[in-house]
Amino acid sequence: MLLFAKEFQITDLAFRNKFKDTFGITPKKWQNKKRLEKAKLLLETTNYNVTEVCQTCGFDNISWFIQSFKKEYKITPKQIKNNKN
Repeated sequence: MLLFAKEFQITDLAFRNKFKDTFGITPKKWQNKKRLEKAKLLLETTNYNVTEVCQTCGFDNISWFIQSFKKEYKITPKQIKNNKN
């Protein structure tokens, strides 16, 4: 997100506030939401295991990934994998 602020020649805080005003969500939360959407798609359509999906989608901590995924979708990544099979 720093690159966007630099590109628009505004401070990081100004960019964050403008983004939130426009989209109703902070840039970080938007980014995490998009990563979780990608993770769900990968879990449903590939043979990647949960750890591979976690890493592929840019999450550094698998426990945080699982917790965030469950909060967003009310189901764990492993449950998605098990339902697919």
